[in-house]
Amino acid sequence: MQAVTQDRLDLFAEMEAKYEKQDTAYFVKLLTHPDFVVRTRATCILVDLAVRIKFHTLPKF
Repeated sequence: MQAVTQDRLDLFAEMEAKYEKQDTAYFVKLLTHPDFVVRTRATCILVDLAVRIKFHTLPKF
């Protein structure tokens, strides 16, 4: 089990801010981060952003 360090919490806060801005390039860079949890979160966020972008651009019926 990994400890939740202040550095990790700071990174999660930064990730939240980048998520709000829909900064996909930032999350792509995190896919090579040494922390498995960070890579997993980045992957999930990228999937979420892709779905949001796709459905946002679909025509309204």
